[in-house]
Amino acid sequence: MFGFINTNVDALSPEEEARYKEAYCGLCHALGSRTGQHTRMALSHDLTFLALLHMSLYDPEETKHQTACVMHPLTKRTWTQNEYLDYAADMTVALAYFKLLDNWSDDHSHPSRLAALTLKKRWLEISDRWPRQAQAIEAGMAAISQIEQDDHGNPDAAANAFGLIMGEIFVHQEDFWENPLRMMGRQLGRFIYLMDAAVDLEEDRQKGSYNPFAHADFTQDQIHDLLTVYMGYVTEVFEKLPLVEDVNLLRNVLYSGVWQRWNSLHESKEND
Repeated sequence: MFGFINTNVDALSPEEEARYKEAYCGLCHALGSRTGQHTRMALSHDLTFLALLHMSLYDPEETKHQTACVMHPLTKRTWTQNEYLDYAADMTVALAYFKLLDNWSDDHSHPSRLAALTLKKRWLEISDRWPRQAQAIEAGMAAISQIEQDDHGNPDAAANAFGLIMGEIFVHQEDFWENPLRMMGRQLGRFIYLMDAAVDLEEDRQKGSYNPFAHADFTQDQIHDLLTVYMGYVTEVFEKLPLVEDVNLLRNVLYSGVWQRWNSLHESKEND
């Protein structure tokens, strides 16, 4: 369900691209330091966006570092550290844990089961640190699993459940901004779930796997319109937030980056 909330690198300025890399590398370092080096494999652009959004809204104190790392051992890279990247790291591991459990449940993937076992201790630590978010993730993933098993053909049901998960994850702290952030997260979660389904539709039909669009007579234009509506809800909330730092970088993600997988898929079809 992840890999859609990314930048359109071609439309970024050199300064914006460097800033994004600082946050992305910062999230990678936060994963390693908070939850173990093996969890760096769960590094996500989606949660980098979440961290940047919180950083823009709350303007935390940041610590800059310049080091080499396992992934880039020969060159030092600049990365940043703050509480919102730490939070994004915890949410990354929590979501990865349940995604692995879902893979085991769906496909009986033994590598996924073993990987989930290595994350279980970290998940328990995170659930103690962030009980509200943990409860939402656990309940939401259980609801999605049941909806996918029942398969009543309602494309919104599982998307709404994933939206509830993302709504709670977007709320780092319950304060003045919690309601707009929760709403933004819910709509973005719906978008992510349905975009994932749209991109995988043909493959899921061939495999006989669950897909909310599989039994509905949706055209590609109708799916695109539905996704546009949900992203419109996201950007409506986003534009009302008092964001200054990195706002153009964040706009790049929401207005362009999120559509890259869709555009790539349909461009390849046109070229076939």
